[in-house]
Amino acid sequence: MLDTLGHYKILDRIGAGRRGEVHRARDTRLGRTVAIRMLGADLASDLDRRDQILERARRAAALSHPNIAALYEVGQDEGRPFLVYEFAAGEPLSAIIGGQRLNPRRAIDLGTQIADALAAAHADDFPCGALTAAHVIVTPKGNAKILDFGLAAVANGERAGREADLYALGGLLFQMLTGEPYAGVTDGLLPANLAPIVAKALGTGDNGRYESAATI
Repeated sequence: MLDTLGHYKILDRIGAGRRGEVHRARDTRLGRTVAIRMLGADLASDLDRRDQILERARRAAALSHPNIAALYEVGQDEGRPFLVYEFAAGEPLSAIIGGQRLNPRRAIDLGTQIADALAAAHADDFPCGALTAAHVIVTPKGNAKILDFGLAAVANGERAGREADLYALGGLLFQMLTGEPYAGVTDGLLPANLAPIVAKALGTGDNGRYESAATI
């Protein structure tokens, strides 16, 4: 494992996947803890995909929202790109759900925070893409933080757009309220007062889908 990366002291590895490894590190200049994502070798060697990721990363770095993990720096180490993020301490939303229904008030609170983040990013014409419960960290204070905002879709070779984000948000609401991933059916599975909201977010309601995350 790396010991240092520029002025960052690597503390430990906190994740790994197809998009590369994620390390917790200490910024020795600013004295703060950060998360560093090293792009996977396959992504780093795919020049077109790498350029897309770096281009979107530079746009993501301009986002400033309390429910989006901030991207501090885009760098390279021996030709391998890395991204330095705000370290969001907490649990993945997927682990918090863990197959169990959340209290509806908590689900709506988290859903509202995520919707607010999407609305702010959409106002800058920057969709998230690939939004799942695994991409959301819930801090000890109950704040939602979206990780890898706008980058996961590119890394996975998916298209990102506002409609896809709204659908994903509907899926997250459904999962929080039922404990299970959305599988195409909502009837009878949701609290009666919330079912129309989730159905409209998913585009299955009588009045179509929401036009904006700001209206959810």
